[in-house]
Amino acid sequence: MIVSLSVIFLAAGVITVFTLIKYDEFAYVYDENAADEAVNDEGLRLVGATRGNVDSIPFLVAYNPAVFNYSLRFTTCTGSLITPTIILSAAHCILNVVDTQDIEKCLNLSRTSTFSNKFNGRVRCTYTADDNIKIELINPTGVAYLGVNNVNSYEDVKLGQSIEIDYIIRHKHSYRGGGSYGTYGGFDITLLHLTISAFQTPACLPGIRFKDSGIGPGYNININASLAGYGAYYRASDYCLTDALGPSRYHYCRSNTNCLTKSAPPQNSKCEEFFSRQQTVYKMPDNVYKIAIKINNTEENCYRASSGIVGSYGWCDVDTDANTLGVLKNAKSWGFCSEDCFLRNNLTDLEPDFDVLRRIDQVDILDDHTCVEFLNTALRNAAVSFRPEILCIGKLGSSITEKYTKKDTTFSHIGSDLSFFVTSVGPCSGDSGGPVYVKDIKSGRFVVLGTVSGGHGELGRCGGINNPTHYVRMKSLASWIQLVLGDEKTNICWVGNE
Repeated sequence: MIVSLSVIFLAAGVITVFTLIKYDEFAYVYDENAADEAVNDEGLRLVGATRGNVDSIPFLVAYNPAVFNYSLRFTTCTGSLITPTIILSAAHCILNVVDTQDIEKCLNLSRTSTFSNKFNGRVRCTYTADDNIKIELINPTGVAYLGVNNVNSYEDVKLGQSIEIDYIIRHKHSYRGGGSYGTYGGFDITLLHLTISAFQTPACLPGIRFKDSGIGPGYNININASLAGYGAYYRASDYCLTDALGPSRYHYCRSNTNCLTKSAPPQNSKCEEFFSRQQTVYKMPDNVYKIAIKINNTEENCYRASSGIVGSYGWCDVDTDANTLGVLKNAKSWGFCSEDCFLRNNLTDLEPDFDVLRRIDQVDILDDHTCVEFLNTALRNAAVSFRPEILCIGKLGSSITEKYTKKDTTFSHIGSDLSFFVTSVGPCSGDSGGPVYVKDIKSGRFVVLGTVSGGHGELGRCGGINNPTHYVRMKSLASWIQLVLGDEKTNICWVGNE
């Protein structure tokens, strides 16, 4: 989905309306334990995130592939500098320059003239020697911001570099956009060319032997994989995400539903009896998700009365169930309102929504087997013309269920169950094309493992359970990048080819 923001620009007595295009297919899940905002190197989240510092992530790029007025600074996507003149990003970020359905028309017209896109920008499309598509930006060109923490700040932009983008390379089997792989599939990757060399140090790419999956805290493998981007700080006001402890965890509150703070969440009579029948009032341990009580052949699930997670407050109704992979059901339930629900409350201290660098550390890159399962679900287990090459980024979680049985008036503990789940940490409007990256211990260089494509779970709406974000897997597309860059491939830094 794409969000259009209209901005009125007044100059020399003339009023001009510009449409700012924001790509809004995905958004980061809010981290309830994040620290206060500060421009430092301690970023924990992206929606509502602590800011990042470009000095510690020098290869990060904010860009817009078509800027109609350079006095209006705004970006649509994030990218990674991989040579002094090449930005690596996502194919869906360039679809406003030339949409998939217009490629053939652009190629035909470009034999004698130029093509006018839907925003009256002029471009020229030609085939490369290997049948990829080169899209020259005639008028307007794009712009990339490098070495900039906050594109909203004129002073910050002056301290960095603003460089024109003069052409784009589209993969011949490119992802076609629309938020779904459809029957085509394709690769959500693009390369953008800068007119002059950047001062910043490019990132490296992973070689064939570089471990890029099955890593992160959930796998007890001490490799810190991080995400970064210039995307949205806030969710849409009616998209309120629940936290980890209610019956509907990492789901969305019913649209336009307020968080209820003056009443306790629903509790059935059997649960009320369980919590009150102890010698002292039963307090659920912090590491326990729920109490399951078996009475005859039925089971009742009991949850705490308040979350206890810092920032979570109140509860809300939930009318969907996405706990089964690939299935979204209508179901009445409830969840605790996470801090995500209250970000916009303090109107006197609003953080800029877009165009500010933020990062999150210690994400999990799912193992290949699990990622294939999620991809197959997103593809509806159907064959596509070109199967996407992806990494799945999320958070592996676990929870404990304490099991009791009731006989007469006595509750007896009969065991515990441990279950696992995956939640999204994946990106927000403006973060598209941004990297998942690690810092190689041996070389000290950053390595971009993948670029944001999007979330393809049933919940959508910027995160949730069973919705890891799909990142295009760089290790699988290394040969394409080298082929496209030709002689410039010698400027790519590789780690893991040894």
